[in-house]
Amino acid sequence: MTRNGNRSAILESLKDGIDGLQRAIETARPETPEEQRVQLRQYYELGYLANQCWKLQRDTDIDEMSQRMALLEDKTDMERY
Repeated sequence: MTRNGNRSAILESLKDGIDGLQRAIETARPETPEEQRVQLRQYYELGYLANQCWKLQRDTDIDEMSQRMALLEDKTDMERY
């Protein structure tokens, strides 16, 4: 699998995890202190997954920009700086 293919698969997994956690948080009605701790942990995990998703998407965008820049340089005979 290519680097971008791996990223796409990972992004999809992260997004699925985010969706699952959001559903769990929205439907939860914690009554005990333990259930409340679990829900707080879910909020933490949701934030972590969202951050990882954002980082991976940013890296993907940077790679795509680099590829476009290389193509532009090739087409215009520009030297890389």
